[in-house]
Amino acid sequence: MNLEYLAYVLLSEMSQDQFRNKTRGTTIKGIPRKDLKNILIPLPPPEEQKQIAHILSTVDKKIEIEQRKKQLLKELFKTMLHKLMRGEIRLKEVEV
Repeated sequence: MNLEYLAYVLLSEMSQDQFRNKTRGTTIKGIPRKDLKNILIPLPPPEEQKQIAHILSTVDKKIEIEQRKKQLLKELFKTMLHKLMRGEIRLKEVEV
């Protein structure tokens, strides 16, 4: 079994729903062993697991890059707004 694939499966919404539905207890929450054995995990062939994990990893990296870009653009916007409000930059000086 590909461990990266398994991690993605266990973190998926489908698995998390199964875990939530089988959780018991009020103070200390847990899943009884008999219920844990009934949790379904999709198990394609090993090569397919590897491909799925690779694709999901690539998508995660792209999401992370886009989130960083978004944060940088927010910071740039704040900086530009600040400079515009203080009169350090005039719109007629900015080329669009």
